Amino acid sequence: FGSKMVVQKKQVSPWENYMEFPDPLHWAAAKGDLLAVRQFVRGSDGAPEIEADALNKDGKTPLHYAAIFNQLKVIEYILDPFPHGAGCMVDMSDTNFLTPLFMAVEQGRAEAVQLLAKRWANVLQTNLAGSTPLHAACMLGQARVVEHLLSTSAVISASDDSTIRVTGLEYSEGWLKLERSRLLVRQSEDHNVVRGMQIIQDRIITGSTDGSIQ
Repeated sequence: FGSKMVVQKKQVSPWENYMEFPDPLHWAAAKGDLLAVRQFVRGSDGAPEIEADALNKDGKTPLHYAAIFNQLKVIEYILDPFPHGAGCMVDMSDTNFLTPLFMAVEQGRAEAVQLLAKRWANVLQTNLAGSTPLHAACMLGQARVVEHLLSTSAVISASDDSTIRVTGLEYSEGWLKLERSRLLVRQSEDHNVVRGMQIIQDRIITGSTDGSIQ
């Protein structure tokens, strides 16, 4: 009829971008798409309502993936109390007893580690191997993560042979166990691993329990 046909493109809501995946909320959390995460959790704007602490086939929650990919705003929303946030627990473990804090440590996500620790994540949680997040950070050479972990708690403990326990009354015990940990470090040429253990050594020598790195 001589007139141009105008085709209006339907605007896609953020949550719709993740519906092709088996765990859309987990994907949205991993991508840091806060709006989509909110839509799924609230069941708003036509999105299917999904529990904020839903488990996927690996036993991981959306918070695990937000921690892995350092998505700080998503972490805050998931942990903030209702109605401002989803009100989830910070220490949900997967099938390997790994919490979101552990996942952030393994990936070297220092900012996520700091945020989770401030939100009272258990820094003494052990995995199936009996290691704490601090052990994992040292052995993986995550020096910045080590510093954050030490700055958030006066107690450093674990259940395996490389245990280091530091409190005002127990730092001498930690000094003895430090020698055992050094044997592990000597097998590595990774400067960051050595740096991580050096921080711990300095902490024990000074007997610092005020949460600061001496």
